[in-house]
Amino acid sequence: MRGPLRVVAAVAVGAGAAVAAAAAATALGRRDDRLFPTMFGRAHVFTTTSPDGRAIRVLSLGGGWQTVMYLDDPDEPAAAYARGFDLVLDGGAGEGSNGRAAAKGDGGARSVLVIGGAGCAWPRHAVAVDDAVQVTVVEVDPAVVAIARREFHLDDAVARAGSTPSGEPRLRVVTDDGLRFLARRAMKGGRPFDAVINDAYAGTDAPEAFLSPVGLSLAKGALAPGGLYVANVVCSPTDPSPVLAARDALLGTFSHVWDVPCPDPLAEEENHLLVASDADREVPDAYPL
Repeated sequence: MRGPLRVVAAVAVGAGAAVAAAAAATALGRRDDRLFPTMFGRAHVFTTTSPDGRAIRVLSLGGGWQTVMYLDDPDEPAAAYARGFDLVLDGGAGEGSNGRAAAKGDGGARSVLVIGGAGCAWPRHAVAVDDAVQVTVVEVDPAVVAIARREFHLDDAVARAGSTPSGEPRLRVVTDDGLRFLARRAMKGGRPFDAVINDAYAGTDAPEAFLSPVGLSLAKGALAPGGLYVANVVCSPTDPSPVLAARDALLGTFSHVWDVPCPDPLAEEENHLLVASDADREVPDAYPL
């Protein structure tokens, strides 16, 4: 997952928690401070301790934490915004660890496209908690996909997810540019997605093309009628202009936009999930924009 966290220091909350975290890290093979070349510069993968005392593996790239994974439960999203993506799933089985239910409408998503993969934290979570959902991840950088496979147990998640009744993998990772993927899909056709999640970041910057009229038109064209488009937007607590700019862009393509704030003790900046649709839905914990 590629939404960056500009992080605050992670501090253990007691000796017992720190020891447990260290034991979990050891069990999964703790390998600290590894550097990997990528399209966006050197990626730094390391293991540290979260504020709640649990061992976490981190992928840092371009000045932001792109993926955070609990070592004692890789399928549990560690970042608040990643837990927030559960809004596209149905209630019950799809209800995430943050307690959010799905956006109410025609039911939860059965097919989800995620643009921007990084360590694939939320996609692996989604297929683990909802055995009816199928997730396609498009990640532009093959080096990042290799990091996800080596350091974030992606191959294990794909294997455990299995296949749909038609034989397609429930968790599929495509190495491609997100806009190029959408453009080819528009030309060739294909089954629409119930939700499209835009979590594409180059370092700590979101590519503007994905919120351009062309990018949004391509994303909307890939959606089923009334489907959800979710954009992860990062801003300073004192400067909401990125959220307002994204809102204006989305309202140029969709009829309704909601803001789901995702405060996180791991981050100094704020993640907002902007949810857009042509259907008027009830989105839990959201503010209409």
